[in-house]
Amino acid sequence: MVLREYPKKIEELCSIVMPYKKEIFNEDFSNIPEDVMQAYRKLKKWAFSLGQ
Repeated sequence: MVLREYPKKIEELCSIVMPYKKEIFNEDFSNIPEDVMQAYRKLKKWAFSLGQ
């Protein structure tokens, strides 16, 4: 499947997570707020459901 654009909900989650992408990439979750972690988990679950 090819996505031409992300669904609106996924774009909203990305906008929440992106300011913390460096910490997430480095697996430094100590300074990340819980709402950002929840958004990250939802994004991760969505991506894995697509086989990404």
